[in-house]
Amino acid sequence: MSDFETVHERFSIMTIDGGLSDNEAMDYCRKHTTPALAAELEAKFRPQQTVPKDTLEEYLQQKIALIPSKDKRPIIAYTKEPERMITDLNTLTAWKQKGVTEYGFIPSANNLLILDLDKGDQHANKADGIANFARLVQPAMLNDRLRGYLENFPANFPCYTQTPSGGIHLYFRASYITPELAKRLDYGKASENIELKYNTKATAAGSVINGKEYILQGQLKNAPKMTLDLLDLLTKPKPQPTKRQYRHFESNGRKWNETPEGIIDKATELYRGLPNHDFIYKTAVLFHNAGMEKATAERYIMQTPQHLERKNQADTQTAINSIYR
Repeated sequence: MSDFETVHERFSIMTIDGGLSDNEAMDYCRKHTTPALAAELEAKFRPQQTVPKDTLEEYLQQKIALIPSKDKRPIIAYTKEPERMITDLNTLTAWKQKGVTEYGFIPSANNLLILDLDKGDQHANKADGIANFARLVQPAMLNDRLRGYLENFPANFPCYTQTPSGGIHLYFRASYITPELAKRLDYGKASENIELKYNTKATAAGSVINGKEYILQGQLKNAPKMTLDLLDLLTKPKPQPTKRQYRHFESNGRKWNETPEGIIDKATELYRGLPNHDFIYKTAVLFHNAGMEKATAERYIMQTPQHLERKNQADTQTAINSIYR
């Protein structure tokens, strides 16, 4: 048997018995034979034409049912009619033929936990969830494997989705989830654009919204297990604020929190950290409930940093008007 016949036989064994594709076997032979033999084999080799795989099909292969959606809202009543969720390729194709390009899934139904990290320029609070997450885990006690995934982040992470807005969805295998903890999992550290999704619908990679695609990096089957240390870090309850003893307003006997200044003081304590719009809306509610006139609410709210930092300050007036109808 000539050297070429030996190489060709090895090629055949790898593709027939070894289960490698022709392309993979050819790459191996290029690396493990002489340039002359590789060139001879190359002359007889026809590269396989690879057909791009639909990312959504990978969800179905992993037994993850899909929910057809529009503008991130389901277009089927999947909780009442779970049989309408997509579990096979034919059904997925039928929905695509109807023009549906967006699909979701429920992480908890598939033993998954999604960590949604949003970019700050897309949200009123301007927080950068990716940077905040990196800072959060830097001092944390994590096992070596997970720590390695978080180095050169997110490129080293084994399974994540890139969102059109520049954010990322990290996929974890759910573990250490108790019934009580499950109730808190869909909140996470939302004020820092770090959000956990467990029972909440998440957008599947391969979805296209407004012409922009959610792109899967890695494979769903490689999602790492959530560790107890990281889960504790992400779900640690926020400390409850101590109850404040408001002083009396000496000039007329009213309590401090019943004055305009006191209401602003109370709102700052209660709503610090909320997006500016939410702070202004909730503060207007306090003024309204205290029986303050609309003009008083406007005068004091429009002096707050939350109003002055807004790009469109007219939105403050809209929020106040919605309370004082």
